[in-house]
Amino acid sequence: MSPSSRIERPARDRSAARIGCLLALTAAGCTTLEGRARDDAGLEDVHDADSAPAEAPTDRPPSDAPRCERVVPQAVGAWATALDTAAPTPLQRMNVRDVRADAQGRVYVAGFYDRAGPPTFRGAVWRFRADEPVLDATWGDGGRALEPDGTNAAIAWTGIRFDAVGRALLAGFEERDGRVTTILRRLGPEGAPDPAFGVGGRVVVRSDVWPVSTTGMYPYGFALGPRGALSVGSDHPISARNPQRAMAVAVDAEGQVLTDFGDRGLWFDNTLHGCFDVRPDADGWVLACMDRDDRPELVRLDERGRRDAAWRARATVDPSLPEGFHVRSMDRDSAGRWLVAGVISRGYDERIGPIALVRYHPDGSLDRAFGSQGVAIVHDGRNSFVYSGSSMLTVGCEDRALLGASNLYHPLIEVFDAQGRWMPQVSPSGYLMGLAHPSLTNATYAVFVTAVAPHEVLMVVPSTSSRVLLARFSL
Repeated sequence: MSPSSRIERPARDRSAARIGCLLALTAAGCTTLEGRARDDAGLEDVHDADSAPAEAPTDRPPSDAPRCERVVPQAVGAWATALDTAAPTPLQRMNVRDVRADAQGRVYVAGFYDRAGPPTFRGAVWRFRADEPVLDATWGDGGRALEPDGTNAAIAWTGIRFDAVGRALLAGFEERDGRVTTILRRLGPEGAPDPAFGVGGRVVVRSDVWPVSTTGMYPYGFALGPRGALSVGSDHPISARNPQRAMAVAVDAEGQVLTDFGDRGLWFDNTLHGCFDVRPDADGWVLACMDRDDRPELVRLDERGRRDAAWRARATVDPSLPEGFHVRSMDRDSAGRWLVAGVISRGYDERIGPIALVRYHPDGSLDRAFGSQGVAIVHDGRNSFVYSGSSMLTVGCEDRALLGASNLYHPLIEVFDAQGRWMPQVSPSGYLMGLAHPSLTNATYAVFVTAVAPHEVLMVVPSTSSRVLLARFSL
Protein backbone atom coordinates (compact mmCIF):
# COMPACT_ATOMS: atom_id res chain seq x y z
CA MET A 1 0.00 0.00 0.00
CA SER A 2 1.34 3.47 -0.87
CA PRO A 3 2.49 5.85 1.90
CA SER A 4 -0.56 8.04 1.41
CA SER A 5 -3.09 5.20 1.19
CA ARG A 6 -3.06 4.46 4.89
CA ILE A 7 -2.56 7.27 7.35
CA GLU A 8 -1.98 7.00 11.05
CA ARG A 9 -1.18 10.39 12.40
CA PRO A 10 0.96 10.97 15.50
CA ALA A 11 -0.72 12.79 18.34
CA ARG A 12 -0.31 16.56 18.16
CA ASP A 13 -0.74 19.37 20.61
CA ARG A 14 -4.38 20.34 20.52
CA SER A 15 -3.41 23.87 21.44
CA ALA A 16 -2.14 24.45 17.89
CA ALA A 17 -5.65 25.17 16.63
CA ARG A 18 -6.37 27.46 19.56
CA ILE A 19 -3.11 29.33 18.93
CA GLY A 20 -4.14 29.73 15.30
CA CYS A 21 -7.39 31.35 16.38
CA LEU A 22 -5.64 33.64 18.82
CA LEU A 23 -3.14 34.67 16.19
CA ALA A 24 -5.91 35.46 13.78
CA LEU A 25 -7.63 37.86 16.21
CA THR A 26 -10.60 37.67 13.90
CA ALA A 27 -14.20 36.60 13.70
CA ALA A 28 -13.07 33.85 11.35
CA GLY A 29 -15.19 31.25 13.09
CA CYS A 30 -12.58 28.97 14.63
CA THR A 31 -15.31 26.75 16.02
CA THR A 32 -16.35 25.85 12.50
CA LEU A 33 -12.86 25.48 11.10
CA GLU A 34 -11.48 23.65 14.11
CA GLY A 35 -14.26 21.07 14.27
CA ARG A 36 -12.42 18.01 13.03
CA ALA A 37 -13.34 14.62 14.49
CA ARG A 38 -10.69 13.03 16.70
CA ASP A 39 -10.68 10.19 19.17
CA ASP A 40 -10.04 10.85 22.83
CA ALA A 41 -6.28 10.40 22.41
CA GLY A 42 -6.09 13.18 19.84
CA LEU A 43 -5.41 10.78 16.93
CA GLU A 44 -7.08 10.93 13.57
CA ASP A 45 -8.92 7.80 12.50
CA VAL A 46 -6.92 5.44 10.31
CA HIS A 47 -8.06 5.97 6.74
CA ASP A 48 -7.74 3.61 3.81
CA ALA A 49 -7.94 5.07 0.32
CA ASP A 50 -9.96 2.05 -0.83
CA SER A 51 -12.61 2.43 1.85
CA ALA A 52 -15.90 4.29 1.50
CA PRO A 53 -15.74 8.07 1.92
CA ALA A 54 -16.62 9.55 5.28
CA GLU A 55 -19.19 11.77 3.61
CA ALA A 56 -20.41 11.72 0.02
CA PRO A 57 -20.35 15.04 -1.83
CA THR A 58 -23.84 16.46 -2.15
CA ASP A 59 -23.51 19.64 -4.14
CA ARG A 60 -21.88 20.78 -7.33
CA PRO A 61 -19.57 23.76 -6.99
CA PRO A 62 -21.07 26.99 -8.37
CA SER A 63 -18.54 27.23 -11.18
CA ASP A 64 -17.41 25.72 -14.45
CA ALA A 65 -14.71 23.60 -12.83
CA PRO A 66 -14.60 19.95 -13.96
CA ARG A 67 -15.87 17.33 -11.57
CA CYS A 68 -13.22 15.39 -9.70
CA GLU A 69 -12.91 11.80 -10.87
CA ARG A 70 -12.37 10.41 -7.39
CA VAL A 71 -14.05 11.05 -4.08
CA VAL A 72 -10.97 9.76 -2.29
CA PRO A 73 -7.78 10.87 -4.10
CA GLN A 74 -5.28 8.13 -4.86
CA ALA A 75 -1.51 8.35 -4.83
CA VAL A 76 0.18 7.73 -8.18
CA GLY A 77 2.58 5.05 -7.00
CA ALA A 78 5.58 5.84 -9.18
CA TRP A 79 5.56 9.42 -7.96
CA ALA A 80 5.63 8.66 -4.23
CA THR A 81 9.39 8.77 -4.05
CA ALA A 82 12.44 10.46 -2.61
CA LEU A 83 15.20 11.32 -5.07
CA ASP A 84 18.76 11.30 -3.84
CA THR A 85 20.23 14.54 -5.10
CA ALA A 86 23.76 13.29 -4.50
CA ALA A 87 23.24 10.51 -7.07
CA PRO A 88 24.88 10.47 -10.55
CA THR A 89 22.21 12.95 -11.75
CA PRO A 90 22.38 15.36 -8.81
CA LEU A 91 19.98 18.17 -8.07
CA GLN A 92 22.85 19.75 -6.14
CA ARG A 93 21.38 20.95 -2.84
CA MET A 94 18.32 22.45 -4.49
CA ASN A 95 16.46 25.35 -2.91
CA VAL A 96 12.98 25.45 -4.44
CA ARG A 97 11.10 28.70 -4.98
CA ASP A 98 8.53 27.84 -7.66
CA VAL A 99 7.09 24.67 -9.21
CA ARG A 100 5.00 24.60 -12.41
CA ALA A 101 3.85 22.07 -14.99
CA ASP A 102 3.77 22.88 -18.71
CA ALA A 103 1.04 21.91 -21.19
CA GLN A 104 2.67 18.49 -21.69
CA GLY A 105 2.71 17.73 -17.98
CA ARG A 106 6.47 18.15 -17.56
CA VAL A 107 7.33 19.61 -14.17
CA TYR A 108 9.75 22.51 -13.81
CA VAL A 109 11.32 23.31 -10.45
CA ALA A 110 12.91 26.76 -10.25
CA GLY A 111 15.18 28.11 -7.54
CA PHE A 112 18.88 27.88 -6.84
CA TYR A 113 21.46 25.56 -5.38
CA ASP A 114 24.05 26.21 -2.72
CA ARG A 115 27.72 26.44 -3.54
CA ALA A 116 30.80 25.82 -1.43
CA GLY A 117 32.52 28.98 -2.69
CA PRO A 118 31.57 32.30 -4.27
CA PRO A 119 29.01 32.97 -5.46
CA THR A 120 27.19 31.38 -2.53
CA PHE A 121 24.25 30.29 -4.68
CA ARG A 122 23.51 29.89 -8.36
CA GLY A 123 20.19 30.03 -10.24
CA ALA A 124 18.90 26.71 -11.52
CA VAL A 125 15.87 25.07 -13.11
CA TRP A 126 15.22 21.34 -13.09
CA ARG A 127 12.80 19.63 -15.49
CA PHE A 128 11.16 16.29 -14.70
CA ARG A 129 9.60 14.03 -17.27
CA ALA A 130 5.82 13.91 -17.45
CA ASP A 131 5.56 10.14 -17.15
CA GLU A 132 7.98 9.39 -14.30
CA PRO A 133 9.85 11.25 -11.54
CA VAL A 134 13.24 11.50 -13.22
CA LEU A 135 15.09 14.45 -14.69
CA ASP A 136 14.44 14.97 -18.40
CA ALA A 137 17.83 14.20 -19.92
CA THR A 138 16.75 15.71 -23.27
CA TRP A 139 16.55 19.20 -21.77
CA GLY A 140 19.36 21.46 -20.64
CA ASP A 141 22.33 19.68 -19.08
CA GLY A 142 20.85 16.34 -18.04
CA GLY A 143 17.56 17.96 -17.08
CA ARG A 144 19.09 21.07 -15.52
CA ALA A 145 19.40 24.64 -16.79
CA LEU A 146 22.05 26.37 -14.67
CA GLU A 147 23.14 29.97 -14.69
CA PRO A 148 26.61 30.26 -16.25
CA ASP A 149 29.70 30.47 -14.08
CA GLY A 150 32.11 33.37 -14.39
CA THR A 151 30.43 35.84 -12.05
CA ASN A 152 30.72 36.42 -8.32
CA ALA A 153 27.08 37.51 -8.08
CA ALA A 154 24.59 35.25 -6.30
CA ILE A 155 21.57 34.46 -8.50
CA ALA A 156 18.23 32.90 -7.56
CA TRP A 157 15.09 32.22 -9.58
CA THR A 158 11.82 32.89 -7.77
CA GLY A 159 9.24 32.36 -10.52
CA ILE A 160 8.69 30.40 -13.73
CA ARG A 161 5.92 30.63 -16.36
CA PHE A 162 5.39 29.47 -19.96
CA ASP A 163 4.54 31.60 -22.97
CA ALA A 164 2.11 30.75 -25.77
CA VAL A 165 4.66 28.56 -27.59
CA GLY A 166 5.83 26.74 -24.46
CA ARG A 167 9.07 28.59 -23.74
CA ALA A 168 9.98 28.91 -20.08
CA LEU A 169 10.37 32.42 -18.66
CA LEU A 170 12.12 32.98 -15.34
CA ALA A 171 12.09 35.83 -12.86
CA GLY A 172 14.68 36.23 -10.14
CA PHE A 173 17.38 38.41 -8.72
CA GLU A 174 21.12 38.86 -8.68
CA GLU A 175 22.76 40.00 -5.46
CA ARG A 176 26.13 41.69 -5.49
CA ASP A 177 27.79 43.98 -2.92
CA GLY A 178 24.57 44.55 -1.02
CA ARG A 179 22.55 45.58 -4.07
CA VAL A 180 19.82 43.65 -5.82
CA THR A 181 19.27 43.47 -9.56
CA THR A 182 16.00 42.10 -10.93
CA ILE A 183 16.57 39.69 -13.81
CA LEU A 184 14.29 37.89 -16.27
CA ARG A 185 15.39 35.08 -18.56
CA ARG A 186 13.79 33.09 -21.36
CA LEU A 187 14.84 29.54 -22.17
CA GLY A 188 14.54 27.97 -25.61
CA PRO A 189 12.94 24.55 -26.23
CA GLU A 190 16.22 22.76 -25.42
CA GLY A 191 16.72 24.55 -22.11
CA ALA A 192 19.39 27.00 -23.31
CA PRO A 193 19.06 30.80 -22.93
CA ASP A 194 17.09 32.32 -25.82
CA PRO A 195 19.33 35.06 -27.33
CA ALA A 196 16.28 36.77 -28.88
CA PHE A 197 15.02 37.75 -25.43
CA GLY A 198 16.44 40.92 -23.91
CA VAL A 199 20.22 40.93 -24.21
CA GLY A 200 21.80 37.50 -24.54
CA GLY A 201 18.65 35.80 -23.30
CA ARG A 202 17.96 37.90 -20.22
CA VAL A 203 16.63 41.27 -19.02
CA VAL A 204 18.51 43.15 -16.31
CA VAL A 205 16.79 45.90 -14.29
CA ARG A 206 19.35 47.59 -12.06
CA SER A 207 18.24 49.16 -8.81
CA ASP A 208 19.81 52.53 -9.71
CA VAL A 209 17.15 53.10 -12.39
CA TRP A 210 14.28 53.00 -9.89
CA PRO A 211 12.52 56.33 -9.31
CA VAL A 212 12.98 55.83 -5.53
CA SER A 213 16.07 55.27 -3.44
CA THR A 214 16.34 51.52 -2.85
CA THR A 215 18.80 48.66 -2.83
CA GLY A 216 16.60 46.92 -5.40
CA MET A 217 13.62 44.60 -5.76
CA TYR A 218 13.36 41.00 -4.64
CA PRO A 219 10.82 39.53 -7.08
CA TYR A 220 8.38 37.06 -5.50
CA GLY A 221 5.46 36.90 -7.93
CA PHE A 222 5.60 36.48 -11.70
CA ALA A 223 2.92 36.26 -14.40
CA LEU A 224 2.47 36.57 -18.16
CA GLY A 225 -0.24 38.67 -19.77
CA PRO A 226 -1.24 40.07 -23.17
CA ARG A 227 1.55 42.67 -23.24
CA GLY A 228 4.33 40.53 -21.78
CA ALA A 229 5.41 39.77 -18.22
CA LEU A 230 5.08 41.38 -14.81
CA SER A 231 7.30 40.60 -11.84
CA VAL A 232 6.26 41.89 -8.41
CA GLY A 233 8.03 42.00 -5.09
CA SER A 234 9.48 44.10 -2.32
CA ASP A 235 12.67 45.94 -1.46
CA HIS A 236 13.69 43.48 1.28
CA PRO A 237 14.11 39.71 1.45
CA ILE A 238 11.33 37.76 3.17
CA SER A 239 13.60 36.76 6.03
CA ALA A 240 14.25 40.42 6.95
CA ARG A 241 10.60 40.98 7.93
CA ASN A 242 10.93 44.72 7.26
CA PRO A 243 9.87 45.48 3.68
CA GLN A 244 9.15 49.15 3.05
CA ARG A 245 7.29 49.17 -0.23
CA ALA A 246 5.78 47.12 -3.05
CA MET A 247 7.38 47.11 -6.48
CA ALA A 248 6.80 45.75 -9.98
CA VAL A 249 8.69 45.51 -13.28
CA ALA A 250 6.92 45.14 -16.65
CA VAL A 251 8.53 43.88 -19.87
CA ASP A 252 7.16 43.07 -23.31
CA ALA A 253 7.27 39.70 -25.07
CA GLU A 254 10.77 40.37 -26.41
CA GLY A 255 12.27 41.38 -23.09
CA GLN A 256 12.15 45.17 -23.38
CA VAL A 257 11.09 47.16 -20.32
CA LEU A 258 7.66 48.71 -20.93
CA THR A 259 8.46 52.36 -20.32
CA ASP A 260 4.77 53.36 -20.35
CA PHE A 261 4.08 51.16 -17.32
CA GLY A 262 4.20 52.93 -13.96
CA ASP A 263 7.15 55.32 -13.82
CA ARG A 264 9.44 54.47 -16.76
CA GLY A 265 8.45 50.79 -16.58
CA LEU A 266 8.70 50.54 -12.82
CA TRP A 267 5.79 50.64 -10.35
CA PHE A 268 6.03 51.15 -6.61
CA ASP A 269 3.70 51.81 -3.67
CA ASN A 270 4.90 53.00 -0.27
CA THR A 271 1.59 52.12 1.43
CA LEU A 272 2.18 48.38 1.02
CA HIS A 273 4.63 46.02 2.68
CA GLY A 274 5.26 44.21 -0.59
CA CYS A 275 3.51 42.13 -3.26
CA PHE A 276 4.08 38.39 -3.46
CA ASP A 277 2.06 37.04 -6.35
CA VAL A 278 0.26 38.33 -9.44
CA ARG A 279 -2.21 37.19 -12.10
CA PRO A 280 -3.35 38.83 -15.36
CA ASP A 281 -6.87 40.24 -15.38
CA ALA A 282 -8.43 41.39 -18.67
CA ASP A 283 -6.30 44.38 -19.71
CA GLY A 284 -4.46 44.62 -16.41
CA TRP A 285 -3.10 42.76 -13.41
CA VAL A 286 -4.22 41.76 -9.93
CA LEU A 287 -1.51 41.67 -7.26
CA ALA A 288 -1.61 39.87 -3.90
CA CYS A 289 0.08 42.23 -1.45
CA MET A 290 0.29 43.04 2.27
CA ASP A 291 -0.79 46.24 3.94
CA ARG A 292 1.10 47.98 6.75
CA ASP A 293 -0.45 45.63 9.33
CA ASP A 294 0.62 42.61 7.30
CA ARG A 295 -2.90 41.78 6.19
CA PRO A 296 -3.69 40.62 2.65
CA GLU A 297 -4.64 43.38 0.23
CA LEU A 298 -5.57 42.91 -3.42
CA VAL A 299 -4.35 45.57 -5.84
CA ARG A 300 -5.48 45.96 -9.43
CA LEU A 301 -3.30 47.78 -11.94
CA ASP A 302 -4.31 48.61 -15.49
CA GLU A 303 -2.04 47.83 -18.42
CA ARG A 304 -0.03 51.00 -17.76
CA GLY A 305 0.50 50.43 -14.07
CA ARG A 306 -2.19 52.78 -12.77
CA ARG A 307 -4.06 51.65 -9.67
CA ASP A 308 -7.78 51.03 -10.18
CA ALA A 309 -9.56 53.45 -7.81
CA ALA A 310 -12.94 51.67 -7.94
CA TRP A 311 -11.28 48.32 -7.21
CA ARG A 312 -9.34 49.89 -4.36
CA ALA A 313 -12.56 51.08 -2.75
CA ARG A 314 -14.09 47.59 -2.95
CA ALA A 315 -10.94 45.75 -1.90
CA THR A 316 -10.26 47.86 1.20
CA VAL A 317 -8.57 45.65 3.79
CA ASP A 318 -11.15 44.16 6.12
CA PRO A 319 -10.14 44.61 9.80
CA SER A 320 -11.43 41.12 10.56
CA LEU A 321 -8.66 39.57 8.48
CA PRO A 322 -5.74 38.22 10.53
CA GLU A 323 -2.82 40.49 11.29
CA GLY A 324 0.59 38.95 10.69
CA PHE A 325 -0.83 37.25 7.58
CA HIS A 326 2.22 36.91 5.38
CA VAL A 327 0.92 36.62 1.83
CA ARG A 328 2.69 34.10 -0.35
CA SER A 329 0.49 32.79 -3.13
CA MET A 330 -2.65 33.48 -5.15
CA ASP A 331 -4.72 31.66 -7.73
CA ARG A 332 -8.02 32.06 -9.53
CA ASP A 333 -10.84 29.54 -9.71
CA SER A 334 -13.11 28.78 -12.65
CA ALA A 335 -15.68 31.35 -11.47
CA GLY A 336 -13.04 34.10 -11.57
CA ARG A 337 -12.72 34.41 -7.79
CA TRP A 338 -9.32 35.22 -6.28
CA LEU A 339 -7.77 33.02 -3.62
CA VAL A 340 -4.86 34.27 -1.52
CA ALA A 341 -2.86 32.00 0.78
CA GLY A 342 -0.31 32.89 3.42
CA VAL A 343 1.23 32.06 6.79
CA ILE A 344 0.08 33.61 10.07
CA SER A 345 3.19 34.50 12.04
CA ARG A 346 3.09 37.60 14.23
CA GLY A 347 6.53 37.27 15.82
CA TYR A 348 9.84 37.02 13.98
CA ASP A 349 11.00 34.07 16.08
CA GLU A 350 7.83 32.17 15.29
CA ARG A 351 9.05 31.02 11.93
CA ILE A 352 6.23 28.59 11.29
CA GLY A 353 2.55 29.25 11.72
CA PRO A 354 -0.95 28.24 10.64
CA ILE A 355 -1.86 28.69 7.00
CA ALA A 356 -4.83 30.85 6.08
CA LEU A 357 -6.76 31.15 2.83
CA VAL A 358 -8.88 34.16 1.85
CA ARG A 359 -11.21 34.38 -1.14
CA TYR A 360 -12.37 37.46 -3.00
CA HIS A 361 -15.09 38.02 -5.59
CA PRO A 362 -13.92 38.79 -9.15
CA ASP A 363 -14.40 42.52 -8.41
CA GLY A 364 -11.97 42.38 -5.47
CA SER A 365 -14.48 42.42 -2.61
CA LEU A 366 -14.18 39.87 0.18
CA ASP A 367 -16.25 36.72 -0.44
CA ARG A 368 -17.84 36.18 2.99
CA ALA A 369 -19.57 32.99 1.81
CA PHE A 370 -16.20 31.26 1.68
CA GLY A 371 -15.04 29.42 4.81
CA SER A 372 -16.05 31.58 7.73
CA GLN A 373 -16.54 35.23 6.75
CA GLY A 374 -14.16 34.82 3.81
CA VAL A 375 -11.34 33.02 5.64
CA ALA A 376 -10.38 29.36 6.01
CA ILE A 377 -7.63 28.55 8.50
CA VAL A 378 -5.59 25.36 8.22
CA HIS A 379 -5.18 24.18 11.80
CA ASP A 380 -3.71 20.76 11.01
CA GLY A 381 -1.01 22.15 8.73
CA ARG A 382 1.70 24.74 9.19
CA ASN A 383 4.33 26.33 7.02
CA SER A 384 7.23 28.73 7.25
CA PHE A 385 6.96 32.39 6.27
CA VAL A 386 10.64 32.29 5.28
CA TYR A 387 10.53 29.39 2.84
CA SER A 388 7.02 29.53 1.41
CA GLY A 389 6.68 30.59 -2.21
CA SER A 390 4.12 31.31 -4.87
CA SER A 391 3.58 27.56 -5.45
CA MET A 392 2.05 27.16 -2.02
CA LEU A 393 -1.47 27.16 -3.53
CA THR A 394 -3.18 25.68 -6.55
CA VAL A 395 -6.81 25.20 -7.61
CA GLY A 396 -7.90 21.74 -8.74
CA CYS A 397 -11.04 20.07 -10.04
CA GLU A 398 -14.34 21.24 -8.51
CA ASP A 399 -12.46 24.40 -7.53
CA ARG A 400 -10.85 22.65 -4.60
CA ALA A 401 -8.15 24.78 -3.01
CA LEU A 402 -4.99 22.77 -2.36
CA LEU A 403 -2.30 24.21 -0.08
CA GLY A 404 1.18 22.92 0.66
CA ALA A 405 1.74 22.46 4.39
CA SER A 406 3.34 20.24 7.04
CA ASN A 407 2.09 18.63 10.23
CA LEU A 408 5.69 18.52 11.55
CA TYR A 409 5.88 14.81 10.71
CA HIS A 410 4.87 14.66 7.06
CA PRO A 411 4.55 17.12 4.19
CA LEU A 412 0.91 17.36 3.22
CA ILE A 413 -1.58 19.04 0.92
CA GLU A 414 -4.54 20.53 2.77
CA VAL A 415 -7.73 20.43 0.70
CA PHE A 416 -10.73 22.76 0.94
CA ASP A 417 -13.83 22.49 -1.23
CA ALA A 418 -15.27 25.37 -3.26
CA GLN A 419 -17.09 26.67 -0.18
CA GLY A 420 -13.93 26.76 1.94
CA ARG A 421 -14.83 23.67 4.00
CA TRP A 422 -12.28 21.05 4.97
CA MET A 423 -13.01 17.77 3.22
CA PRO A 424 -13.55 14.55 5.18
CA GLN A 425 -14.15 12.93 1.78
CA VAL A 426 -10.43 13.32 1.03
CA SER A 427 -9.30 11.84 4.35
CA PRO A 428 -10.48 12.12 7.97
CA SER A 429 -8.10 15.05 8.36
CA GLY A 430 -8.91 16.69 5.03
CA TYR A 431 -5.39 16.44 3.64
CA LEU A 432 -3.21 14.35 1.35
CA MET A 433 -0.07 13.08 3.02
CA GLY A 434 3.36 12.68 1.44
CA LEU A 435 6.44 10.78 2.56
CA ALA A 436 7.66 11.33 6.09
CA HIS A 437 10.28 14.00 6.72
CA PRO A 438 13.68 12.39 7.35
CA SER A 439 13.87 14.50 10.52
CA LEU A 440 11.59 16.92 12.33
CA THR A 441 13.98 19.81 11.71
CA ASN A 442 12.84 19.79 8.08
CA ALA A 443 9.30 20.83 9.00
CA THR A 444 10.21 24.45 8.22
CA TYR A 445 10.83 23.62 4.57
CA ALA A 446 8.05 24.72 2.26
CA VAL A 447 5.74 22.26 0.56
CA PHE A 448 5.10 23.21 -3.06
CA VAL A 449 2.05 22.03 -4.97
CA THR A 450 1.14 22.33 -8.63
CA ALA A 451 -1.69 21.01 -10.78
CA VAL A 452 -0.20 18.89 -13.56
CA ALA A 453 -3.69 18.25 -15.00
CA PRO A 454 -7.24 19.14 -13.91
CA HIS A 455 -7.39 15.86 -11.98
CA GLU A 456 -3.78 15.47 -10.85
CA VAL A 457 -1.65 17.40 -8.40
CA LEU A 458 2.04 17.06 -7.54
CA MET A 459 3.73 17.77 -4.21
CA VAL A 460 7.42 18.76 -4.25
CA VAL A 461 9.38 19.07 -1.00
CA PRO A 462 13.07 19.98 -0.74
CA SER A 463 13.64 17.90 2.36
CA THR A 464 17.34 18.07 3.07
CA SER A 465 20.45 19.27 1.31
CA SER A 466 20.64 15.99 -0.58
CA ARG A 467 17.05 14.78 -1.17
CA VAL A 468 13.80 15.93 -2.67
CA LEU A 469 10.44 14.33 -1.88
CA LEU A 470 7.82 13.90 -4.60
CA ALA A 471 4.22 12.73 -4.33
CA ARG A 472 1.53 12.82 -7.01
CA PHE A 473 -2.18 12.37 -6.44
CA SER A 474 -5.05 11.58 -8.80
CA LEU A 475 -8.12 13.61 -7.80
